Amino acid sequence: GTGTATRELLAVLPRDAVVVATDLNEPMLAQARTHISDPRVQWQTADAQALPFPAGSFDTVACQFGLMFVPDKLLAAREMRRVLRTGGTLLVNAWNAMSLNAAQHYVHQLACAAFPDDPPRFLETPFSMPDPAALVAWVQCLPEHGIRLPVRVGMSGPVSLPQLIAYAMQCGVGASLRG
Repeated sequence: GTGTATRELLAVLPRDAVVVATDLNEPMLAQARTHISDPRVQWQTADAQALPFPAGSFDTVACQFGLMFVPDKLLAAREMRRVLRTGGTLLVNAWNAMSLNAAQHYVHQLACAAFPDDPPRFLETPFSMPDPAALVAWVQCLPEHGIRLPVRVGMSGPVSLPQLIAYAMQCGVGASLRG
């Protein structure tokens, strides 16, 4: 992404931590590099549906505003779980329903009205994961691993990554973020 999540993680991680920041698109990583020059960051182009990392290689996987853009969200959730070590922490932040974002909802309605025969559905993509229960179900039950992960959903409304990290640490699921 643009480096926002990476910057927030760097602020709470110990000085000896390593962050592997990924995005499908190299230009997004190039943009992020212009804002972050921390030697703890390794930048890598990666597809969330086929992460190029060994199983169990990360203490924490954080995905801010990325999962909703992935065509096969369940496959991406499986990949995130695959690269997490046993007992690792998964942080996912996704947009809520479009109807709760008045400006985007209005723009979408205008676009659909302007093109009724072929409405521009791409505006719906960022809002494709508004149901926390569905996300919890995907992450908790990954049948090919035969595991269940503890998942906490306790935040509603607009949530920033710092709030999500603080919430994870408060609930005890973010212990690996503390070092």
